Amino acid sequence: MVPGALTRASAPAALLCLALALALPACVPEGAAPGAGPRTLPTGHGVQLESVRLTAGRQMVDVRFRITDPDQAATLFARDRAAALIDPRDGGRLQVQSSPFTGPMRPRGTPQAGRTYFVLFANRGGRLAPGDRVDLELGPLQARNLVVQ
Repeated sequence: MVPGALTRASAPAALLCLALALALPACVPEGAAPGAGPRTLPTGHGVQLESVRLTAGRQMVDVRFRITDPDQAATLFARDRAAALIDPRDGGRLQVQSSPFTGPMRPRGTPQAGRTYFVLFANRGGRLAPGDRVDLELGPLQARNLVVQ
């Protein structure tokens, strides 16, 4: 065996390390997250969508959004609020990726204006591909017909 080679036994650990690297910290400074630019979301939630992208070898979907009004966005950060990506083709629901060490891969704490936050959804089996359309449910926020990059 070659030293440092990725084995089947170490692959889950490598995926966990990648997830932890994405989750710590739970936000990035303004302007740091590249994306396809702003998209319109329903008003009244205090966020602007940055991107919906496949990541981690297409095994996760990374949804990034910028806070425009922290008071309105606070409801999206509540842990008791459900979060899911829905595949409108068959109604399949992708759940928030979770780790036994960090918990759900979604923002927590107090949102800050101008910062970009992310939510990671498990894309088990490669259900979604670039160009697919999804619906986002994040607590009271419901956005339809978003394009996966």
